Amino acid sequence: MFVLIFSAFLVCSLTGFQPRVSQDFILPSSHSYKGRICSKFSSLFCLQGFKFKEKVSDRPAFVRDVIDMQTLIRPVYRLLNWFSLFQFGQGGCCDMQTENYLFSGQNYGVSPRDFFFNLTDFSESAENRQLVRMHAQFISNICLNEIQELSFGYGEFQMTGDYKADYDFTMPPMGSNRLMFRFKWSSVRQDITYEKFKTRVICVEQPWICLS
Repeated sequence: MFVLIFSAFLVCSLTGFQPRVSQDFILPSSHSYKGRICSKFSSLFCLQGFKFKEKVSDRPAFVRDVIDMQTLIRPVYRLLNWFSLFQFGQGGCCDMQTENYLFSGQNYGVSPRDFFFNLTDFSESAENRQLVRMHAQFISNICLNEIQELSFGYGEFQMTGDYKADYDFTMPPMGSNRLMFRFKWSSVRQDITYEKFKTRVICVEQPWICLS
């Protein structure tokens, strides 16, 4: 069984404060461009990446950062459902993944190793992450808002997309049983927690994450 070894140097210990960060996911949906690509490789979720949203150190960029990041990613990207969504090399590694690190990690003073450890942190401490972004689109033929992207982390909540708050929210049909989860707008942040998403979605397809 493959097990990732988690670093103690996680997000809250980078500089002694809690920076605004997020772990970002795409749901397989026929109604969004990213969702259609994701659905080629998973019926449950795709990891879109990790984002630091403020500078955490004065670490400079090094030439070896790209090589080091790709060395970490390549053996495990399938186990994380971290597939490239780029037109060329869809489902592979490591152009999209490296770009994610360069723009959302290296630019904020984060080394490849520390970026990777935060990206792959599914431990109990990570379950304190809150829903910080939800992207949804109103689907008229079902009269529901379909949730297409989710981000968990620390910071203010953002709602994006062409949605209608007067209607309930649902995730796309997911998994082999095509399950659909339904949520009220008034309680969506309380109902979609990281712990629930991890156990009911992530670990269904990648059970090692809940066992490690």
